[in-house]
Amino acid sequence: MELMLRLILALLAVVAIVAADQSLYHRRAERAWLEEARGDELEYRRREQAVELGRELAHGFRVRWGRVATVLLAGLCLAAPFGRRSYWAELASHFRVQYMLAAIGLTLFLLAHRDFGWAAGAGALAASQGAPVLPWYFGRPRAGGGTRARLLFANISNSNSRADLVLALAREADADFIVVQELTAHWQGLLAPLRLGWPHYEEHPHDEAGVAIYSRRPLAGVELGVIGEESMPVLTARVELGGCMLTLASAHAAAPFKPENHSRRARQLAGVGQWLAGLKAGGDGLLFVGDLNLTMWSPLWREVAAAAGLRNARRGFGILATWPAQIPPARIPIDHCLASPGVRVTGLWRGRPTGSDHLPLVVDFEHGRD
Repeated sequence: MELMLRLILALLAVVAIVAADQSLYHRRAERAWLEEARGDELEYRRREQAVELGRELAHGFRVRWGRVATVLLAGLCLAAPFGRRSYWAELASHFRVQYMLAAIGLTLFLLAHRDFGWAAGAGALAASQGAPVLPWYFGRPRAGGGTRARLLFANISNSNSRADLVLALAREADADFIVVQELTAHWQGLLAPLRLGWPHYEEHPHDEAGVAIYSRRPLAGVELGVIGEESMPVLTARVELGGCMLTLASAHAAAPFKPENHSRRARQLAGVGQWLAGLKAGGDGLLFVGDLNLTMWSPLWREVAAAAGLRNARRGFGILATWPAQIPPARIPIDHCLASPGVRVTGLWRGRPTGSDHLPLVVDFEHGRD
């Protein structure tokens, strides 16, 4: 999918460059053609009328393409609510930020071409896509006291080879806890230096769904389990913080790269919601981090959020898109942090790239008593 996104963006860039170059070329050709008839007033007027007609035709052509683009964009936006049943509609639901920016661009384009009716439609489309995006930048929780701690979450990608960047990030973040996903046996050896600074750890390497936790504080218990028929691996670790017990949890849902994975992933995510609800009911504070391979705008996300009853830590800190790290314009927020009411997230930001296709998340939070 990352390769496909790269190709699409490259194609769009080529089209934009060619279009700009052609427009400049035609303007210069028009001026040269008119200058040739400067001494013949009748011929000059005839050519001037021809140029004006050509510009009107080109204007109409551009307007038509602007309208077609608006209709196509509206189709993508309207497909999102059907994501529970359709693989393709669910995929379309994740790119709200890109749709909003595209709709704003179309609005300005149509206004510049004085197509006010369609510009109003594109503007309404931009507003409809901005409505689920902009609220994430408001409502940041206030610090309320408690013991402060920091957690670093990183999907390091099992195909990544830049262990130096991962280790440098760990030193720079200076976190109390580090949760790593896609830990392979090879990566387990590469991350061995972490055991010196974070002596309390548990590692479970796997070719696809490996996971590890490293801690500066003693861990009261670490469990690796599975969810439902899909055998989705999940990790929980309990630690005392601020005189109260805190449960750290992590899960990694299947990637939606194949249509046949859609229903499997939906079952996994339903299981995640129920699993988190059970952990929350245990009474400890709960902080979850994980790559769920979906955004907050997916219909599947709403089911997870409703079942878990946890606060999305992004609230007040913005979208913080994490994937694909190498293609910034296409990034979407699929790596998440969720917290129970007793855990106050006071800071959330993306760490520097580590060579993975995911950007890491750094979480500052408070729990228990000072």
